[in-house]
Amino acid sequence: MIRGAIEAARARGYMVLVGETGGDAHLERDLLDAMFDRQVDGVVLATMMTHARAIPVEATRMPTVLLNIEPTDDADYVRVLPDEVAAGAAAARLLVDTGHRRIHLIGVGDDPANAHPFGLAAAQRLSGALSVFAEAGRQIVSARPTVQWLPPEGFRLVSEVLDSGAEVDALLCFNDRLAMGAYQALQERGVRVPEDVSVLSFDDTSFARWLRPGLTTFAFPQRALGRAAADELIDLIERGAAADGSSPPPVAHLVPLPLRMRASVADRT
Repeated sequence: MIRGAIEAARARGYMVLVGETGGDAHLERDLLDAMFDRQVDGVVLATMMTHARAIPVEATRMPTVLLNIEPTDDADYVRVLPDEVAAGAAAARLLVDTGHRRIHLIGVGDDPANAHPFGLAAAQRLSGALSVFAEAGRQIVSARPTVQWLPPEGFRLVSEVLDSGAEVDALLCFNDRLAMGAYQALQERGVRVPEDVSVLSFDDTSFARWLRPGLTTFAFPQRALGRAAADELIDLIERGAAADGSSPPPVAHLVPLPLRMRASVADRT
């Protein structure tokens, strides 16, 4: 995201200064104060994972764009967010269109309100997927939640699916690390991907292309998010929205997650 922001800012004649908070709210406020004192033109307030959170009052003193953040108060900020709902819907549509009928969700339960205690991506991906499955009349066979989206949990959850005796022709894993564990569980039991079970995932982490077969996944658009946030902030600065005390409209700029179609989803039509 930082690289994308730097590229977009440089193209428009701006320089980017980066402050790292490590999630420390006090340090975040101190950095915002320091940037205000140094008369920066504006701020992109960003998190690595999509969160709903309160926005510090210090951010109101200068043009501010939120990246990966949904404000929990009524403040009107321009927000730049990954379009996780659309990605979840596209994932479900891909499985439906390729003829899958015995689908298991790996990493989340079946209720978006309780999808995951951290971040919004799980709830949004799940909401999008469930809407498409409902429209297509497809029932999810099982939905297996976990707090830790890591390979050992993917291995454990997929092992549970296989040991349960439930029919399965597709696994929708809610990130690539879970999918890596899923691959290991399937391989250990002699289940072939995608001939026996398709695996579809999200994020397109660096190892996804190196799994065998290559993992089909929706890429988290880090660079595009950074570029969009920088462009939104520069537009805000150049409109002079902060100079006359007016507020920007509560705009949400949604950035799509592109599909990386590899070899882990079979056509069962």
